[in-house]
Amino acid sequence: MEWVNALMSHFALHPFSLWGLLFVIAFAKSTFLISTVLPPASVMLAAVISVSKATLSPWEAGIAVMIGAWCGTIVNYHLGMMMGHLPWFARIMSRHADTVVRVRRRLQNSTVPVLFTSRFIAVLRYIVPLVAGVLRLHPVKVYAVSLISAASWSMLYVGGFSLVLPFFS
Repeated sequence: MEWVNALMSHFALHPFSLWGLLFVIAFAKSTFLISTVLPPASVMLAAVISVSKATLSPWEAGIAVMIGAWCGTIVNYHLGMMMGHLPWFARIMSRHADTVVRVRRRLQNSTVPVLFTSRFIAVLRYIVPLVAGVLRLHPVKVYAVSLISAASWSMLYVGGFSLVLPFFS
């Protein structure tokens, strides 16, 4: 338990490093390849938020989580844009042409609700922005909806956890 005390002392002296850790966790959990190898976001964020309670306000923690989640979504969107040009990816997409047409139509007809709600569903959190990039949806729309969705997710997550944490202390 000595390492926990040392870690808590470090974060008390350097709150920006704790803010950075929250950012990195939210970013990683919103990014396609990184998210698949990490433990669940709820476990990781809950642990860091509980540690940050003494050093950061819920607003500071929420902003770190929001910015990290939003940046992860933007990275996925641009990965999708790059993948759309790869020959092997085009071959895979051509094999599933009818499914691709359905997904494209759904995402183009209801971009805002699909992008917004995908933030709250684990696997869709990074798949939907990836597909939006492949389909080359308008970047301003993707950026704006993703920012609002990341802010909502962050407020619900950090705010809810901050309310529940005192009951377990």
